Amino acid sequence: MINFKTLSKYLKFEKHIQVMVISEALCAFAFGMYFFLQILYLNSVNISSSDIGIIFSIGSLFSLLGFIVGPFINRFGRKNILSLGFLIIAFGIWLYTIFYKFFPLLISQIIINIGFCFIQVTEIQLLYSYTTIDNECCAYSYKSSVNLIFAALGTLVAGNINKINLFKNIGYKTLFYIAIVFILITFLIRKFMLPKDIKNVCKCEPVKKSLEKSIKYIKIDKQIRSFSIVLFIISIAFSSVGPYNNLILKEYFFLDNSSISIINFSITVFSTLGLIIMPIIIDKIGKGLFNGIMLIITIISCSLLALSLNKNVFIIILVIRCVFAMITSFTLDSTMMSNIELKYRDVFAGIKLLVNSISIALGNFIGGILLNKIGFKGNYFFGTIFLLLTMIFFFFKVRKCFKSNNATNKKNKKCCSLIEKHDKVKDKD
Repeated sequence: MINFKTLSKYLKFEKHIQVMVISEALCAFAFGMYFFLQILYLNSVNISSSDIGIIFSIGSLFSLLGFIVGPFINRFGRKNILSLGFLIIAFGIWLYTIFYKFFPLLISQIIINIGFCFIQVTEIQLLYSYTTIDNECCAYSYKSSVNLIFAALGTLVAGNINKINLFKNIGYKTLFYIAIVFILITFLIRKFMLPKDIKNVCKCEPVKKSLEKSIKYIKIDKQIRSFSIVLFIISIAFSSVGPYNNLILKEYFFLDNSSISIINFSITVFSTLGLIIMPIIIDKIGKGLFNGIMLIITIISCSLLALSLNKNVFIIILVIRCVFAMITSFTLDSTMMSNIELKYRDVFAGIKLLVNSISIALGNFIGGILLNKIGFKGNYFFGTIFLLLTMIFFFFKVRKCFKSNNATNKKNKKCCSLIEKHDKVKDKD
């Protein structure tokens, strides 16, 4: 019953939220295709695991360009920067279709990461600007659920479309072109159907000053510092494992693209169900405990993957690990942003870029080397160690931040179920 109420709340969101979510479905479908095919394509053109790690790693470092984007948000508007990000990604994926060598593919990945950087510094804040603080948790859950559903469909289509006679000869390039079309449609919708931002025509803050401000806040603000440290550690853990799962299934367990896409689809379906009920569970047990439970399950499942397992057991545990890792990632992102004061959210978005770009680059690089030199067990063992470090830091530092804000969160009714209860009481009055 509560689940239906949550879905009903989603459908009653403002027009601009619905436009964001509809366009989210289109780009998620495209990104689902692209991310599924990316590492398999690189492997098919004889790029080694360590070189793939270098491509991902250097590409991730270019997310630091968010510090160039951040100062211009007030002048050009989040919507315009967000829309430009989709154009840049489409161009980067197009370059993937014409190059086969390491260096051109590295340039393509850098361009794609720059596009994602533009999206990361604007999308969540833009979404939140279209609703009230009371509805932020629900709006994020709504967007994330739709993202996962359509990313799963994109993965499923990319892995199985060649089973249809009409498309039996379809290759990586054609699928990349299909993804590009959906990304361009997303660009048009967000550019022309979302309202204009309120822009500030003041002089843009220099990039150096923006970087200095981010570092200053990490030093002086205990909450931001704690969030940044946990982001750094967990990003290394996830990025040393996650990008290589499909390649591990293909190279070590000899699965075809269709089987891998079905596994990815299953992961996304279960993750979506988790995100839909996430606000309700958080309302019952609190954000700190919820994040802690997600972390513990992720650690246990990741450690089991480092053992010698047969194919079927490995796949089952991999699905469990990926589902809980994805939910952990989404809920930590949402919770941290919600716990940051409104006036500091753009600063925190810049800090996230700084932390994530460095940590993901490290994780991708280390993951590629481990896979190439030791084998996939090394990746999962390394990931487990860093997840354990995350959990230790989380329970001793970060959970206190959530706990101290718990009363405020309940008072503000940031989750869907609390909003519904408030509305009922108001109606009775």
